[in-house]
Amino acid sequence: MSSTKKNPSIEFFRFYFMLVIALGHFNSCEGLMVQGFSPVEFFFVLSGFFIYKSVQKHPQLSVYEYTLNKVKRFFPEYFTALFICTIIHFYSYWHNGMKEDTIMFLQSFISEAMFLQGTGFLPGNINYPCWYLSVLIIGGAFVFAVIKYINKQAITILLPCVVLFSYTLLFTQFDTIEQWGSLRFISLPLLRGIAGMSLGAVIGSVEINHLFKQTNMYLLVFLTFLAFVILNISIFSGKIVYPFVIFLYSLLIVCCFINGNLFNAIFDKPVFYLLGEISFEMLIFHTSIMYVSKFICTALSLPVYVTILMYIFLLVLFSIVVKKMFSRIAIIRK
Repeated sequence: MSSTKKNPSIEFFRFYFMLVIALGHFNSCEGLMVQGFSPVEFFFVLSGFFIYKSVQKHPQLSVYEYTLNKVKRFFPEYFTALFICTIIHFYSYWHNGMKEDTIMFLQSFISEAMFLQGTGFLPGNINYPCWYLSVLIIGGAFVFAVIKYINKQAITILLPCVVLFSYTLLFTQFDTIEQWGSLRFISLPLLRGIAGMSLGAVIGSVEINHLFKQTNMYLLVFLTFLAFVILNISIFSGKIVYPFVIFLYSLLIVCCFINGNLFNAIFDKPVFYLLGEISFEMLIFHTSIMYVSKFICTALSLPVYVTILMYIFLLVLFSIVVKKMFSRIAIIRK
């Protein structure tokens, strides 16, 4: 495996599933991707997995320090993306002769600037895909605190109960987990995120390589490939029941971390590490790139498939450039 110590399979899936999310928000792909939103579960479960590892690796870290570190890491690029989306937002309203609701816009801007979008405190609909980051920070702080201060009881009792309660509530009350309102006292996106991260933390607590040390390599490759294929069937057809989809994302993550997985050898290439690294940039900038791609292709009367290809190309290229630029700025500041 690469000296970066990152998991190559995870890096590939981070890029692939983020691309699915980005395409799922593209209007021309809505009919093609029935459950284009489902990879969000992959990222929540994976985040929970790493939250558990972070608590174990840095036991001295407080919840405040953990949360502040995350905000500091996200904020420069995140705020840049929000600023770009704000400009596009105003241009879109002006271009279409629409009047902006100033109060609603200010609420949205403050909500997103403070990482509160989707958490039930204030509305936020400027750079709308970034609700995931707000939930990751607020919900992640909760999961981190539970693991840190309750420890074994958190993993064996509390977090499994959170997973069962949250998913039972979401799946019995609604037809889909993609909900944006609140249910009594809690935001539904926040509940969804906490459920996924709690599940990931429980998975992270398992000594995977000890538990699966006798696993046949061919069986492991088969399970990884099968999970990936069925997840794509779910994404493009929506014919797989959603609780099973969450199980498959969890299975995929577990398989990636088992030693000897052939996919880790296949994806252990610099290009896959690079693509995995830009998944954050793809999340926060794909709304802006989507509007630009549509504007160019509408102006030039280009076919839909050309618009989609342009969108993918510009998104990946822009994400790489931004990643390199902010990495250099970070080095200079140090």
